[in-house]
Amino acid sequence: MQKIRALLVRYPTVVLALLLIASVVWQYHQHFISTIDIQEHAAAYSQSQYVLGEKSLAKIDDSTLYTYASFAYWQGEDPTTINFEHPPLAKYYYGLFIMLFGNPFWGSVLVFLGVLLMLDKIAAAVGMSTKARLLLVLLVGTLSLLRVHTRYTLLDLPQLFGTLLIFLSAITIEKKPTIKYTILLGAGLAIVAGAKYWFPWLPLMLGFIGFEAVRTKQLKPYLVATAIGGGVYLLTYLAYFLNGHTVADFVAFEWFRFKWFSGKTDVPKFLVFQTLFTGQFQAWWAADTFEKTQHWSILWPVSFLSALWIGWKSVLQKNYWMVVLIGYSLLLLSIFAIGAAASDRFFIQLLPFWMLALAHQVDKLLLHSNETQNTP
Repeated sequence: MQKIRALLVRYPTVVLALLLIASVVWQYHQHFISTIDIQEHAAAYSQSQYVLGEKSLAKIDDSTLYTYASFAYWQGEDPTTINFEHPPLAKYYYGLFIMLFGNPFWGSVLVFLGVLLMLDKIAAAVGMSTKARLLLVLLVGTLSLLRVHTRYTLLDLPQLFGTLLIFLSAITIEKKPTIKYTILLGAGLAIVAGAKYWFPWLPLMLGFIGFEAVRTKQLKPYLVATAIGGGVYLLTYLAYFLNGHTVADFVAFEWFRFKWFSGKTDVPKFLVFQTLFTGQFQAWWAADTFEKTQHWSILWPVSFLSALWIGWKSVLQKNYWMVVLIGYSLLLLSIFAIGAAASDRFFIQLLPFWMLALAHQVDKLLLHSNETQNTP
């Protein structure tokens, strides 16, 4: 009992994160105790829209596609032949859990745990109190949008983890450059580049670390980290090169993929704000029809407004890292709005930063309240 009490006192946020992860596993236990039938996934893929196109009568979702791809890649399949749209790193990660445990969802829940721990460390690094960090972990750990994604082999949670790892590493490198965090920064860049299609995340991150290198006058760790990230990204395409493709072929492939993603769309812009404030957006393909999310709560707009307020206060108070963290989320939201994003999945990349702002706001209010009470 004394050891448990000591752990609670010394690592309260870690204990809370572990309890929240345990609650996720309990909530979706049927998914975690099951074994993936990879042959079933292979059969579904062979009859899907990705093989038969419009002739397919059995369309599959993204999670099923990524699950099959994650196993096929480990069998030596060229990543550009199955789900070429997204880089293969996260799918290699899920495939590893399929081979070891017969179940990729443990990989998802492990990433979710990593997200909670990264947020806690970032909050500590920017000076938030233990109470505020506990609130932050609780807020993010109970977001149904993030919790439900542990049931799938989607790419959004790994992308978020990589982003948080970059910010945490950069904050630490500013204070004291170390080999450890230089490597972690490179790993974060590799994840952001290789988990999901890299635009717009990678250009934003490269611009950020370039600015940091100039601002802190610490060029070496950022150059090394960039080299690590680029090397890992190319390594994930090893099967592509082993199949006889050249660097010129790879550049042509990347250009083709970029044009594929940046193709014209007739989707209305700024729908993401409908989702943010109401939990639904108007379907452009059907009149008087709305697409709703089951995961919306009033905390979405409240945390967004907190982010606006804290972001502005941080500018006035010259709180550099809060400006960076909140500014990143607002810039990303703007890109989503202009890019016609509307699905709730896009908010996985935004809500943790806004919850950080909300917890920071509560922290400031508590500190102000304590200071008022202590004033004679």
